[in-house]
Amino acid sequence: MNDTLNASEARKKFYQIMDEVNFGFNTVRIVKSNDNNVVMVSKKNWLKLWNQLVF
Repeated sequence: MNDTLNASEARKKFYQIMDEVNFGFNTVRIVKSNDNNVVMVSKKNWLKLWNQLVF
């Protein structure tokens, strides 16, 4: 992966939200990265994860 990506390119390459699932108090987003890995990210952590892409 190219480390010199600017933030907007990184965001475009990053996760696309596939679905949202509610587990009681916690909403989990099912997301797919550009290399087709599917992961679950809690909605609380989503913003934290997204903000890490601003570099």
